[in-house]
Amino acid sequence: MRRRGFTLIEMAIILVILGLILGIGTGFMVQFIKWNKRKVTGEKLSTAVESVIGFVKVNGYLPDASEFKSVFGGKDEFGQDFIYVYPYKLIKSFFEQYESKGYDVSICDVKSVSLRIIDNGTNSTLSNVAFFVFSKGEDYRSNTHCDGSLITDSGECNGTVETDTTEDYLKAVTLYELKQYLGCVGIPLKILNNSLPDGVVGESYNASVFASGGIPFLSGGKYEWCYDAPDGWGGLTVSPDKVCSSDQWGQADEFEISGIPASSGTYQVKVCVRDNNGSEDGDKYMTCKWFVVSISDFSGSSDNGSVVSSCDSYTFTVSVTSNPRWAHPISTSILGKCVDWGRTRGTYSYSGSLDPNATITVMEAWWCSGSNVRLSGTAQTLDTNGDCKIVVSCVNGKCLSQ
Repeated sequence: MRRRGFTLIEMAIILVILGLILGIGTGFMVQFIKWNKRKVTGEKLSTAVESVIGFVKVNGYLPDASEFKSVFGGKDEFGQDFIYVYPYKLIKSFFEQYESKGYDVSICDVKSVSLRIIDNGTNSTLSNVAFFVFSKGEDYRSNTHCDGSLITDSGECNGTVETDTTEDYLKAVTLYELKQYLGCVGIPLKILNNSLPDGVVGESYNASVFASGGIPFLSGGKYEWCYDAPDGWGGLTVSPDKVCSSDQWGQADEFEISGIPASSGTYQVKVCVRDNNGSEDGDKYMTCKWFVVSISDFSGSSDNGSVVSSCDSYTFTVSVTSNPRWAHPISTSILGKCVDWGRTRGTYSYSGSLDPNATITVMEAWWCSGSNVRLSGTAQTLDTNGDCKIVVSCVNGKCLSQ
């Protein structure tokens, strides 16, 4: 029996099939290798970012380009160095200029940076970027620009970055995220005073309001200040003499109140401060605080320093302001009876008239309970200006009568 072999046509068909199998398999293999390189490069990007965050936690500032090479010296899966980009406002040399002045400034004090990323690959924008790391990708070409200039190596950028993340593989961290990693809490700029001293008509008065935190100015005074107060308010003067309601600001280390009061009264004064976080108002940290300044006139006064009035009857009103809203409740007792059980905001007016010896007690408490007495006396002694009207003003638990 004769054996039959493959014909040339059959051999050709087999070779074609084998070629197709090998071609498809090779294509899949090439795509798999590319996919795996992208995947591993992405993992290395995450490691590079984590290395930078670890550096910041130890040192308090971002590494610069040379420090990044010692922090993370790895390459991407295409054999190229990763490129690291950052703003000046977060590296060591920025903070050193404040340290030389004795100011304690950290990343937690920085409100915003100018670095932002426009991704043309995803049509998205990311603002307030603390830093980013990227790989040129499989085409070995950078497709990332800083203010129009091609980025080919690690370095500083303080403007707009344009990139295409379908070409370059990029991972960014915003300033907000970085501050979360560092445990930054709340607004760093604070007014340190909780109250201001009272004054006396005809006697010299001096008081200062201090602030800390944020980014101070390097010259001309640490912060910018303004205030709002009633016209005249006892004849006192301030420095800087800039009015908040007119959006006026003056630069100084602290806000000063001085002079010789010419008239008595109780005055509510708002003092605001802002820092040097940026050139635009929205870039700056700002905080405000209300104070009560009481000016007394001891001429013709009783033993407790209040003007002795000679009215037959008196009216009584108490206004309350608290911040936060639920704090510092104020209640009022008249003639031993709790007439206003408590409020944190608003006004209470006693419905009747009071004789000169009627006892009045204002407390920081609900239901007139406890021992936190903020004001106490008779109607006659609490009428400090002799107009037969007892007007009590309470701000954050501090109460004054006029």
